Amino acid sequence: MSNLKEIEKLREQKGKEQEALDLISKAMNETKTENDMESLAKLNWEASLVHQHLVMNEKSTDLPNEEIIQKETAEMEKAALEAHKIIQENNLERLEATSHRFLGRVCTYKGDHIKAQEEYEKSIELIEKMENKEQLLELNGFLATTLLVNGKINEGVNLALKTFEEFQTSDIGKQLKGKDYYVWAVWRSGIISRMVFAMKEAGVDIEKEKWEVLLDTCESFLNDPEKEIWGNFQFRLDEIKKAREILNS
Repeated sequence: MSNLKEIEKLREQKGKEQEALDLISKAMNETKTENDMESLAKLNWEASLVHQHLVMNEKSTDLPNEEIIQKETAEMEKAALEAHKIIQENNLERLEATSHRFLGRVCTYKGDHIKAQEEYEKSIELIEKMENKEQLLELNGFLATTLLVNGKINEGVNLALKTFEEFQTSDIGKQLKGKDYYVWAVWRSGIISRMVFAMKEAGVDIEKEKWEVLLDTCESFLNDPEKEIWGNFQFRLDEIKKAREILNS
């Protein structure tokens, strides 16, 4: 699908959400005509990501509108479920791991953390059987926050910090960093801000100085002027700003 990369770039630019959704809708019509079910599933994932970003946008404001958050979360879920349906009906087994990743994100945003943990663990189980295991880094980051809010506080914190380091030190982390710095930086930085949000949600005492330093580290590699990137880090930078507000509250 020739315009998938254009869609990916648009959905990573804050303020371009409607433009991205319009392009996704157009591409969906084309793939349905061509009966390209794999591309149609991926386009639904793209739509799910755009609606997730709209939720993130709203949550980053001083006075988040719950109606908007609920509406966009519902759209996020609708797209993820449609992708999963397409994958199952067309036996697209190679997409199953990523599908469970998206279903897990939906559960997290809906606050169903038990189900989210099940989805992330299923995704991890499938990825571990694949040749390319880079997505394990992202999934372990998601799982860490989920474990924390499900009461496994030490396990969640330890997994988060371990995974954060593995982005820098493991073979798959180094491989991803060299191949796509943007994805590497987005995935790695997300771990820390999400952990701060999760600790607040779970009512856990936060070691302010420790997590401030980690957020500083994230901002440092997100703002590295020497790195070539294809997206915009504004979504993540807004999350970090919100995480700092929590630490300073």
